[in-house]
Amino acid sequence: MRTFLFLILLLHGLLHLPGYLRMNRDQAQKLPLRGWYWLAAFILFLSAALLFKFDQSPWPYVALCALCISQYGIVRNWRRTKSGTVVNLIIFVVAITVLFGARDVLHYNRKQVISQVNE
Repeated sequence: MRTFLFLILLLHGLLHLPGYLRMNRDQAQKLPLRGWYWLAAFILFLSAALLFKFDQSPWPYVALCALCISQYGIVRNWRRTKSGTVVNLIIFVVAITVLFGARDVLHYNRKQVISQVNE
């Protein structure tokens, strides 16, 4: 479960980088920060993935900020990016679940393995 969530955060974050590059491909000299929300979502999802990987407690807050910015970008570019809403919803449910006290959900497999090894 932990590896799956880490990969979702990482891959979903990486998918925001082409959005930023595409937005700035033709407009590099006029508006250098056009599509800033794609770059911000990329950085925040990458940060959330690394925080999650190294068991740092603020990862759900960073992930929630990232998905708010990501959803803003999705709404602005709905035709091309609407499927990202499903991934954002999955991340939202997990982050909210962890924030409201179900932290053991993500550590179940590790605890189970440790208890079996100690037997």
